[in-house]
Amino acid sequence: MPDKVKPIADDVFGNEICFDFRKGLKSPSIVFWDHDIAYEDKESSISYVCDSFTELMNKLE
Repeated sequence: MPDKVKPIADDVFGNEICFDFRKGLKSPSIVFWDHDIAYEDKESSISYVCDSFTELMNKLE
């Protein structure tokens, strides 16, 4: 997993939903980390989900 990407939840396949602190510590975006892709290229394994945890929670409603 890339530096400054911190997991907060996982799925049944071993992938992770993460905070992405690579652009700053104050407002991390939310990303999806695909463990299958990470073995080949850890930067390509990251997919953007949304801008904030609040936005993620609103999407779940």
